[in-house]
Amino acid sequence: DCVAACGSGREAACALSDACRAAGVPFVWCRCAGAAFCVFDDFGDGAAVASRELAGAARESVPLEPLRALGDNLYRAEAAGRQRHEACEGDFLDLDGGAVLEVRAVATPWALEAALIEGAVDTKKRCGARLRPATRILKQVSLRDALAAASFGSCDGARLDRRALDAIIGSDDAPDAAA
Repeated sequence: DCVAACGSGREAACALSDACRAAGVPFVWCRCAGAAFCVFDDFGDGAAVASRELAGAARESVPLEPLRALGDNLYRAEAAGRQRHEACEGDFLDLDGGAVLEVRAVATPWALEAALIEGAVDTKKRCGARLRPATRILKQVSLRDALAAASFGSCDGARLDRRALDAIIGSDDAPDAAA
């Protein structure tokens, strides 16, 4: 069983989330405002939600522009042609040639900052990189707690700051719908 709320206003969604959490029932909520949207899921404290698996093109080597040194073994990596990456903080980039970088921050859907953890890089040459997702267990929180956090969003550079999130979910004008 699962409760899904699509288009529900903030207060109705929080009330549903609280009730589902108390009953031990998974809850999913989505809300959109024009082209912007957010999706939230809470499978409960007992759920072990592991990190995602890569599929399709994400498994293949992505060509990178020459890495730009930022200091202290930290580099900015940009995908050639502004191709999207699927990296999240904590993931690894296995560079052609043997170096390994750990993603520390996602700057944009095509750029990130990563620390060198193995090997050496040549900042004058282009190279390719394969993404290796980190294995981690994602902590489940209530919708009320998630909305109170400083940021809310995905790992692909589309993380929403408080103002952007409030623009999407701040209004309770949307009709409530639950399935």
